[in-house]
Amino acid sequence: MGAPLLIRNSLQAGLKVRIYYPEYVSGKTGVILTQEVECDGSASGYWLVQVLDSDIVVALLPEECALVT
Repeated sequence: MGAPLLIRNSLQAGLKVRIYYPEYVSGKTGVILTQEVECDGSASGYWLVQVLDSDIVVALLPEECALVT
C-alpha cells in the first residue's frame, strides 16, 4: 500500500480510502460507495464509505479520510 494522499474534490465511487474518523473505524480501509444526497437532491458534502471486511458503512467528510495509492 502506498502513502495516503490528502483529498478534497477527487473523491469518486470505487476508490479506496484510509479512514481517520470516527474512532471505532480509524485506521481501517474503506471503499467509497457514493456521495450522500439531501432530500432536495443537493450534495450533503458527505461520502458513504463501506469499511472493508465489515458490514459497516460510514458517512465521511473529505477531511476524515485519505486516498490510498
